Amino acid sequence: MGQVVPASGLPKADVAAAARALVSAGYVEALTNVAGEAVRFTGISPEARRLAGLWPTPQGEWDRLLEQLTARADNAPTEVERGRWRAFADAATAVGENDGALCGGSEVRSA
Repeated sequence: MGQVVPASGLPKADVAAAARALVSAGYVEALTNVAGEAVRFTGISPEARRLAGLWPTPQGEWDRLLEQLTARADNAPTEVERGRWRAFADAATAVGENDGALCGGSEVRSA
């Protein structure tokens, strides 16, 4: 509450009501004070993470991988290493998001 109320600009009563609603819906677990007010969230459900966009998806992880490969290529200390990282990034880009995401989450089988 001490951080959410000032950051949100909402009245304390509204933040407390929102916290109670999240707890009663099963989205979070909360530590409460003696008055029963939530003072800290101690657990966030997987469903809440999915709804808030905090649950990793294969496509999101693929995007993060491509960003990391590009950053490595841009920041490599030698031209040889830059070339290797660029080749890796180019190959990943050529594979594409859909097939690339499948590789990260599924068993690969030979035909």
